[in-house]
Amino acid sequence: MREEFNEVFQAIGWSDFAEIPEGGIILLTKEFLMTLRTDTRRDGMYIWFRLFNTDYELTLRQFSNLLDFSPQCTLGEDLAGFNSAEFWKELVGPNAPKKKSIAHIRHPTLRFLAR
Repeated sequence: MREEFNEVFQAIGWSDFAEIPEGGIILLTKEFLMTLRTDTRRDGMYIWFRLFNTDYELTLRQFSNLLDFSPQCTLGEDLAGFNSAEFWKELVGPNAPKKKSIAHIRHPTLRFLAR
C-alpha cells in the first residue's frame, strides 16, 4: 500500500511532500485526505478538511494562500465543467451502481483514501 500512496502522491505532485521521515505526518496526511471535501455549487468555491481533530472551512483562494501557491494561479476554471457522475463511473468501472459507495471503488488505495 505504501507504493500505491507514493503513486498517488506522485500523480498529484506531492512526491517531495510525502518524503518526510516523521511518523506523525503520515497520520496527519491521512486525516487530511480522508476528510477533504470541496463544494463548487455555491457562490465561490469552498474546501473542508480536518486536522488535529479540528474542522476547517476555507475558500479555495485561502487554501491556496496557506499552501503558499503563487497568487497568479487560477482556481476553479478546470472544475467548471467537472461532472461528478462521470468521475464516479471512471472510479468504479463500466458497471457503476446507482447508489454510490466507497466499497465499489476498484483501486484499493483510492478506496482506502475515501474512507
